Amino acid sequence: LVKALLNYGAAAQTYFGYNTDKLANSILNESDRAVADSETLTNETAYAVSSSIPDGISYYGTSLLLKSETTLRHYFKLEEGKSLSDYSITVTNGTDSVEYTTGTKSGLCYIDISNINALDLATGYVVSIDGYYVFEQGKEASVMRFAKLVCDSASTSAEYKAVARAIAAYCDAAVLNSAE
Repeated sequence: LVKALLNYGAAAQTYFGYNTDKLANSILNESDRAVADSETLTNETAYAVSSSIPDGISYYGTSLLLKSETTLRHYFKLEEGKSLSDYSITVTNGTDSVEYTTGTKSGLCYIDISNINALDLATGYVVSIDGYYVFEQGKEASVMRFAKLVCDSASTSAEYKAVARAIAAYCDAAVLNSAE
């Protein structure tokens, strides 16, 4: 798990151009620095946006924020004069409520699901607005589904794909170690 975390950290450092002369995994031998293909990522399916969302709001896209915590951010366009506070929003991990925050950026509104731990990277988060599901049931957005999208995109940089593969390997290691 620690090796996978160090490899993820090194991939993120390279992608963001941060302290690249002292990569997090530099203390590992060469074979341990190799990021294994993720079985979870290979078997992952894409997330799918629902066709029914309340009037006045439309799904715009999802991004992954990789700062001191892992955050899934869902962007929405709203009709003029509307805000997310005009809607009833719920977020669950499929069973339990999950905390979220809202905000605005570049003329879009967003819902952030933050503090996603290693064991929950493959969790599909159910986002409901006024009782309508944003994503099709069983195809909710997750960090791993976003990573799959990144890896499958022809226009994504090699460095970003490396981060996505490394976070997937980290997820696999966390799940494997939690079962032991």
